[in-house]
Formats: sequence, C-alpha cells, structure tokens
Amino acid sequence: MSKVTPGPVSEWLYQAEHDLTVARALLAQDFCDWAAFAAQQSGEKSVKAARLALGTPIETIKVHGVDELLADIGRLHPKPDPVLARASELNAHNAGARYPGVRGSTAPASSYRRQHAEDAIRIAEALFAFCDPLCARIDEFWDSLS
Repeated sequence: MSKVTPGPVSEWLYQAEHDLTVARALLAQDFCDWAAFAAQQSGEKSVKAARLALGTPIETIKVHGVDELLADIGRLHPKPDPVLARASELNAHNAGARYPGVRGSTAPASSYRRQHAEDAIRIAEALFAFCDPLCARIDEFWDSLS
C-alpha cells in the first residue's frame, strides 16, 4: 500500500486490500460466490477511499454501485487500466453472490463458477492498483497546500 496519511482514507484502503486477500483465500477454497462478493467489497472500498481523499463527504457515497462511485475519478489518471472500464461488472456481485433468486432461480453457492470469481478479483485488483497510488498523490497535494 502507498503512503497515505493515517486516517479515514488509509483505513478504507487497508480494508479494501484485506477484502481482496479474503477474496483470493475464498477462491482458493472454491467459495466462488463469496470470493466474488469480497472482491466487490474491495473494489467498492478502494473507490470510496479515493472519493474520501478528494474530499467527498462519506454521507454522499453510501452507495454500492462501483461504476457510480468511480464516475469522474477515471479522468484523473492519464492512462487508467482498461479493466477499470469493467468496474460496473462488480455491481452484480453485491447482491447476486449472496441471495438466491438474484441471478436466476438457483442459490449463488450452486450458480457461481470459478471464472466469475476470478473476473471479479481481477477487476478489484485493478481498482485497488488505480486508487491506492491515486490516494497517495491526492494526499501529497493536500499536504503541499498547508
């Protein structure tokens, strides 16, 4: 993780990185539904950290749509990872990985496949790799003003 001043942003990044570690561990045990959900949570927290670093009040970002949270942030980087364009795919895992009937008539434990979780983890990794250094650069900017 990049050097970000201790506080709310660093805590969100820490949790995002932890959720990503959990997603990988769950995938290793073939808990594909929960791995996809943990990846979605990681992506969401990574982007929320960047929004907080930019000064967005937490009350205004209490949503779960990763693409909605990411809107406008992607323009802050000259060459964002093309995987960021797939961020909206994580949205399906917020409820779809937890509740029967969201993705058809079967339970997520029986309908999720390894590829679903691997794709979600890949997207969450790209979001973290984008947001972590972005938060550090924003932090440096704020420090330069004081």
